[in-house]
Amino acid sequence: MKAGVVAAVGAAVAATAATAFYAGARYAAGSRSESTASTRTDTKTGAGAGAGAGAESVGDGGIGGGCDADDELLHAQQFKRCVAFLGEEGFGRLRGATVVVVGCGGVGSHCAHMLARSGVGTLVLIDFDQVTLSSLNRHATATWADVGKPKVTAMAAAFAASAPAVKVVAKPLMFTGEAAAELLLGAGGEAPDFVIDCIDNRKTKVDLLMYCTDNDIPVVSSMGAGARADPSRIRVADIMETSADAFARRLRADLRKRGLTKPIPCVYSTEPAGSTLAPLPAEVAAAPDEYTLFPDLHFRVSIIPVLGMVPAMFGNALAAFVVMEISRPVEPVPDEVALDPDAPASKTRETEAERSPLGAELDAAFPGWTFSKADAKYVAIEMWHNVSARRGHASRRLTLVRWDPAAPSVPANLVLVTRKEAKAMSAVPLAERAARYGTDWVAWVESRLAMGRAYMERVRDEAAAMASADADA
Repeated sequence: MKAGVVAAVGAAVAATAATAFYAGARYAAGSRSESTASTRTDTKTGAGAGAGAGAESVGDGGIGGGCDADDELLHAQQFKRCVAFLGEEGFGRLRGATVVVVGCGGVGSHCAHMLARSGVGTLVLIDFDQVTLSSLNRHATATWADVGKPKVTAMAAAFAASAPAVKVVAKPLMFTGEAAAELLLGAGGEAPDFVIDCIDNRKTKVDLLMYCTDNDIPVVSSMGAGARADPSRIRVADIMETSADAFARRLRADLRKRGLTKPIPCVYSTEPAGSTLAPLPAEVAAAPDEYTLFPDLHFRVSIIPVLGMVPAMFGNALAAFVVMEISRPVEPVPDEVALDPDAPASKTRETEAERSPLGAELDAAFPGWTFSKADAKYVAIEMWHNVSARRGHASRRLTLVRWDPAAPSVPANLVLVTRKEAKAMSAVPLAERAARYGTDWVAWVESRLAMGRAYMERVRDEAAAMASADADA
């Protein structure tokens, strides 16, 4: 019996190894069809948003997109961890999505690389620049053999080898505001599911962000990754809420002048830039046209020192943000706000006056609850994401206020607002807040307070279970 089990396990392991070897050998030997293993110029039939003039399309478009049965099995194996994490429905949305990456240098190449490995359906790459030797310290896929080639075509070839289920549309073109529709939209005018801005030129960046927001195209932007080294300071936030990034500060001013009214999420670092600009090498400064695909379109007059790991982290953060936004969105948490856990108790400590029904119910359900630092952190970060519940903005003047003044200061009854908002809210009776602030907002606040109630129940039940275990011991 034991020998039979061992033999069966051995056969399964051998079969798995054979399948893995078969897959590796097949792709390494280039036995895939020409349409999926090699780059082809596709100016008329490029599918998906972003395909058009000047585009090169690589890849078979995914599982069921022209693959044979063996390919489908191999692709399913490649992405099974993504399916396990995102769920079949979430991964299905990702497989059906078109994502455009504009700017394929240090940040953009790492972002696109992980999008491809995560299984996004169609990936559109836009960048007019070439691979240089000096860019190899931070580029995700480029090699010595790629030097002198357009970045996007070198990346497309790399993705055809590492993620052949992904359709890649490579556009070695410069993004401009005038060409935005041609570059970003599909042949039928369909918008992509997401645009990722990795441009390092401020004017062009503003043109891209304004086009996307004006046309309701989801977009996320990268701020400056150069001259930084501290991985612990990388953040995701609305561009209007960034701090310590001079490039972002100037970009905000430009966007305001253009009339921006919508939030734009971005990846940035709170670390002050630690290095100064370096001049271009003499040979490049003397003949810049030889180092670009498009003469007279060279932007660089100086060099930003870059530690290659930081743009890689920016790119991975962008890719993770977009994958989750498409499959099952998460809410980024801004910089942590320092809160005094005693504040809601000491500043608004209830008197012996009559309790409200909520207050009496909370007292009965959670007797003797003492508000702690852990409670303050949960309420601020997990429930309210460190932004004001009224305006949705981060602030250094946030405080916790009781929603029901006649109920205790516990997570199920605390709202995070600015001090000014707390004073105004406290002046409005609970029964009149729907009329004052709107029923939708009040319902949303109550849904967040329900999170606090669930948290309290978990803490109470875990404490009871531990006490029971101690008693049994």
